[in-house]
Order: sequence, then C-alpha cells, then structure tokens
Amino acid sequence: MSDGKPGRPKGKRSNPNFIQITSYISKKTYRAVKIRCAELDMNRSDLIEELLEEWLERTKPKRNKRIRGDNA
Repeated sequence: MSDGKPGRPKGKRSNPNFIQITSYISKKTYRAVKIRCAELDMNRSDLIEELLEEWLERTKPKRNKRIRGDNA
C-alpha cells in the first residue's frame, strides 16, 4: 500500500481494520512470550490475533439440530 511518499509503509496503527487493546499479564509470562517471539521471528500482535481466532473457533456455540416436525 503506497501513497507515493517515501518512507516506512503504513502499519497496523494507521490501518482502520485494526484496533489497539490493552491487558494485564504477569511479567514472567510477558518476558517468556517476548523471548519466544524473538526466537521465532514472530510479531506479538500476530501471535495474539492467532490465539484469539483459535479460541473463538474452539468456543463457537454448537447449533441445535431440530428434527423436522418437532415444534416443541
């Protein structure tokens, strides 16, 4: 996505499809995640989005299958 201006490409901060969130986690967990993401050359923002998408899929409500003719 280029606007013709030189410099850095626009990031998530200026992308209207993204919002910033804040949460509290332990320092121990934060440090471990920061290190692991660096080892894997992974962006923490992408990690969080991936984990949340997986959680949404896992916790998706099951649809009740109704038997035809069952009006109860």
